[in-house]
Amino acid sequence: ARYKILDSTALRTYATNLDTGVYVFRVTVTDNKGAASSDEMKITVLAPAPKIVIPNAAPVANAGADGVATLGWNKHLLNSTLSKDPDGWITSVRWSKVSGPSAFRVVDTTVLLTHVTDLVEGVYTFRVKVTDNKGASSMDDVKITVVKSLTPAASTSVALNSAISTAAQDKIAAKEGITNLSPNPAVNSLQLQYSSSLTGETNISVFDLNGRVVKSVVASKTLVILQQTINIHDLTNGIYYAVARTGNQSYAPVKFIKQ
Repeated sequence: ARYKILDSTALRTYATNLDTGVYVFRVTVTDNKGAASSDEMKITVLAPAPKIVIPNAAPVANAGADGVATLGWNKHLLNSTLSKDPDGWITSVRWSKVSGPSAFRVVDTTVLLTHVTDLVEGVYTFRVKVTDNKGASSMDDVKITVVKSLTPAASTSVALNSAISTAAQDKIAAKEGITNLSPNPAVNSLQLQYSSSLTGETNISVFDLNGRVVKSVVASKTLVILQQTINIHDLTNGIYYAVARTGNQSYAPVKFIKQ
């Protein structure tokens, strides 16, 4: 069998380049009057353990709930913040139009939360593709129907959908995610209340209307309810969305106004 002793004349040395099997090495020491003695040691080299390869789980894309927009409003939120990756993290996002009229403009196609504008009457289908840190990806579609006008009851629903998706409303109604932001409107700071069965490191992000992250806060969540103060005095006046994420679970965005 192969082996190499780095220095066979030293009291302390190393045996290298060993193969799988059993080796017996002998050391002989001699004193100043020529007397000598020997001792042996056995080294068993085991075969390497088989490498366990855990397959990568693809991310789960979530483009949000279908919605309706009017020509008068002509602006709709594209919300994929509920997308997640079960064993890693999302590294890239890409929005695209699958079908519908040619007139449209997505404000930023590379963020989870953005807007689509310049719409005309018709039915649009937009697709979000999310890719994880190991290159796996998945897609989901959302349909937006643009009409000239709606009945009063439907108009109320559309106004609400322009702020958050129907899926986001369901999350809030179920008392998951961000359950309270106060005061709203706010000037210098927000008191955020966040509810989730998950614990651990929690990321709270604030997005502007262009889908850009303008503020991030990391908090340690040890209970079901997290109370967190967010300093917003440095933000310009306008409309923003707060999004909470614990582990691989993202929760719905909640709108607030900075004055």
